[in-house]
Amino acid sequence: MSTDSGQDASAMSEATKAQAIRLKIGDAELELVGSREDVQRAWETLQPSVLGLFAGRSDPLPPADGDGVAPDLDEPKPKKPTPSKRPNRRVGRPPGNSNGREAFLEKLLTADFDSFPELPNDAQAVYTGLATLRWARDQLDIDGLSISEIHKFLSEKLRYSQTAQAYRYAFNQLPRATNAAGNPKVYRLMRAGDHALDAYFETIAAGGSQKEAETAGADAERQP
Repeated sequence: MSTDSGQDASAMSEATKAQAIRLKIGDAELELVGSREDVQRAWETLQPSVLGLFAGRSDPLPPADGDGVAPDLDEPKPKKPTPSKRPNRRVGRPPGNSNGREAFLEKLLTADFDSFPELPNDAQAVYTGLATLRWARDQLDIDGLSISEIHKFLSEKLRYSQTAQAYRYAFNQLPRATNAAGNPKVYRLMRAGDHALDAYFETIAAGGSQKEAETAGADAERQP
């Protein structure tokens, strides 16, 4: 055999020599045995998965990008933007709706108030307010009014100048005279309020002063 033939045979022998790759992951062990080309092809196929296992990943590594650069394992994935929560908003009532009390206010403002009791020009807010509650109950069958309804009636119909806050404060001075509940608060005349009004009007009718009438009303409101 010629020298060239011997060199070719030697090269072919080197190419076909068996090679092996041994991998151990935990208790599992894998050995690849074959020719250099076979082992190289098998390794190129298994390399991403093997590296992924060594990196503590349960899923295979993604393939390299178009530039042949493998992705950075430590680079955090971008988080998906979380949609912002809408603030809790209390649902408002439709315009013109005030807990269904428009009918009461309309009845109050359109009623004939000739039967409304005669009050002194300097009457205090507590007694103009209590008198309105009793008149609305007895004459209009409206058992209870809000502060705004009392104020609107007395200011528009009877031209009293007290503010809405004045009626709220005045009712607090005679706590047993009224009972307030609901939203908005509706004030109802209680028995103590009837007694206070009776004493107040009796004192005025007897010629007593405004101060004397208020004192008599306050004393009657405190009686059991």
